[in-house]
Order: sequence, then structure tokens, then C-alpha cells
Amino acid sequence: LEDGLLPVAVKSMKDILSFADENTSKELALMLRIGFFTGLRIGSITDLKVSTLQNAITVPEIGIKTISVGPSARPPVETKFDASGSVPVPNELLEALLDYAASIRRLKRQALSSEADQDLLFLTRFGNNYKGDSSSAINVEMSRLRKLGLKSRVIDFRGFYFHRTRATYATELMRVALDAMSVSE
Repeated sequence: LEDGLLPVAVKSMKDILSFADENTSKELALMLRIGFFTGLRIGSITDLKVSTLQNAITVPEIGIKTISVGPSARPPVETKFDASGSVPVPNELLEALLDYAASIRRLKRQALSSEADQDLLFLTRFGNNYKGDSSSAINVEMSRLRKLGLKSRVIDFRGFYFHRTRATYATELMRVALDAMSVSE
């Protein structure tokens, strides 16, 4: 995978998410879920808008929903190399994100935010936006989560970085694809 990045096992993913639910902010726990279940990069996740989620499209033949990302999406969502496209999102995750978007916690953050950031799904406790890969808020929180996880003997946090959520998603997606068709097809 990308730059030798390794996925985490499904059991490890579940352990990481459970530990994050109990030991980190609601925002980081949801960001990790988005990474694991959509493969989005942290820069795209931190640029998701509430209206992006509200504009999700149902794909009737498959029964999933997709969100639009990239510069051509309305509203636009930052992507690497300005790629545009649709990202499948599990219904349960989409519902959890929409619930979070309407929560008192997020609305208090929104009240503190600038007009330009009002529609962002994730805001810091001071109402600031997360700045994607370079966000010190995310980096600090991920570092704390890893340290606490290792201190609590959750070995899944050894060498765990946010980008491994993408590697896990890609690997699991390929497993499903290989189960559905032969390698020669």
C-alpha cells in the first residue's frame, strides 16, 4: 500500500474505535470512524460540511448513500489533487454524523466559529476549524490517544497513525471485491 503503510486487523480496528469512544473527544472518535469506513483522508474529513452530509445521495440498486467530494461538489470538500467524486458512506455512520451535526456540543462550537466555518462538521472546542494534515489539534489528540492506549496495554496503538485508517479501508474493500469476483475477471 501507499508508502508501505499497513492496515490494522478488523479486530484491532474495533478495539481502537472502542477505546477512542471512551478516551478521546467525540470529534476524533467520529473522524476515526470516517477514516475506517470511507477511506477519506484527514484533510477531506476536516473539510466535510454539514450540508455535504445532508446532500447525500441514495444509490437505490445497492442501498447505500454517497457524499460528493472535491472542487465540483456542492459544497466543495477538499481532496488531494483536487479530485472530485462520490464516496460511499454506511447508513449507520451517516446517521451518527447527522446526529452529531445537530448536537448541542457541535452547535456550541458553531456559535463560536467564524462565518466561513459555520457549515463545517468538525470544529474545535474554541470554534476553530481543523486544518487537515497539519492540524496541531488533531496531532496532539492522536498522540494522547496513542500514549493512553499503550499505557492501557492496547497494543493496537503501537505504530498507529490516522492514515492507517485509509489503508484498512482499502484492504477491507479489496477483500470484499475479491470475494465477489475472481482475480482473473
